[in-house]
Amino acid sequence: DEERAKAASERAAYADLCVAAMDQFKGSVEFQMAVDAAVASSLAREESRGRVWRGRLLEEGLRQK
Repeated sequence: DEERAKAASERAAYADLCVAAMDQFKGSVEFQMAVDAAVASSLAREESRGRVWRGRLLEEGLRQK
């Protein structure tokens, strides 16, 4: 039980540290650029997956005709 309490405490402290780091950097231009790049990359991956999925549906539809 003592080890579980220690692990829980460490997890809570880590989350607090992450929040503090985010608060410190979120106003910086570099942070905003990194966030923008991550969002753009994520959207591009989603769009790419969507194109592949739509292409497979179209290909399957053509085969059935």
